[in-house]
Amino acid sequence: PMTSLISMANPMRFARRSGTWLMLATLAVAGCSSDDDFVPGVPTRLVLEQQSFTFTSLGQSQLFLVTATDGGGDPVDAPLNWSTSDPAILKINGDGLATAISPGQATVMVSYGTLTSEMTVTITQAPAHLFIGLGDRQAAAPSATLSTPITVIVTDALYSRVAGAQVQFAATTPGASVTPTTLVTADEFGQASATMTLGATEGTYTATATLPGTTESVTFTETARIPGPFDNEVVF
Repeated sequence: PMTSLISMANPMRFARRSGTWLMLATLAVAGCSSDDDFVPGVPTRLVLEQQSFTFTSLGQSQLFLVTATDGGGDPVDAPLNWSTSDPAILKINGDGLATAISPGQATVMVSYGTLTSEMTVTITQAPAHLFIGLGDRQAAAPSATLSTPITVIVTDALYSRVAGAQVQFAATTPGASVTPTTLVTADEFGQASATMTLGATEGTYTATATLPGTTESVTFTETARIPGPFDNEVVF
């Protein structure tokens, strides 16, 4: 009876008198009760590497990365589900590879069961390239306004047309002029135009179109000449 009272009051002291096996058993039981809080290898948290991302070209792709960890904080492999709030703006495959479709904003979501993680994606085309569309290599009488406006096409880095881009036109030969002299906004097709008037004497006149903030520039070359007898249009 005395031994029973001692063991109940101080099991460690009793264990030392009775042998080391009882002390080890007590420690093992305590260890099991504290470590049984999670299942190893089962995700309990998803964290996207980025919280936001901006695409600057249509057709641009980006692989988004996510870390899945279990309750012990160890990385684990798990089948994840990727989705986007607006597939018309951004599409994404099962590996997290996203592709920009049209300007706008969408939310990328990755999930495993009830676990989710989200990020905001913005698609804003950045003007990167400038091409001559119409109006180059025209000829007209001195002081005449060219019949076809000088027109450029603005694209992003992957050559999709950029609506709303700003273009600066300027006459670069004395005597010639362009209208307007202020920035011109590209239309829904990425085209921007200006009217060019030639100088008062015969010769070659040039005008440029540039993308502000970039090194992109194109040059239009036009000719002023006095019409000859064979320049008249004959209608039969």
